[in-house]
Amino acid sequence: MLTTNVVKKSNERFELIDGQQRLTTIYLICKYMEAKLGDLYEPSFKLEYETRKESANFLGNIDLSLRELNIDYYFIASAYEYYRAIFYRKDTG
Repeated sequence: MLTTNVVKKSNERFELIDGQQRLTTIYLICKYMEAKLGDLYEPSFKLEYETRKESANFLGNIDLSLRELNIDYYFIASAYEYYRAIFYRKDTG
């Protein structure tokens, strides 16, 4: 099955019309890989949610201790921990 993200270019940025969850998942996996393996895996894009602009800072510098500050941080932190657990299981096998 082919999946796509729908984007619209706006000046020098792209607005994501469809695919936010998929792109957030890719971003969080890249952030985990960056933390584990170094800057080589740093995401080549940044995410900013139109309705939750402060989440861009949290996504850029994931601090799990801040998860209780708001519901968005909670779900982002939970997803990050989920992906981290998947990779940990692969490492310990």
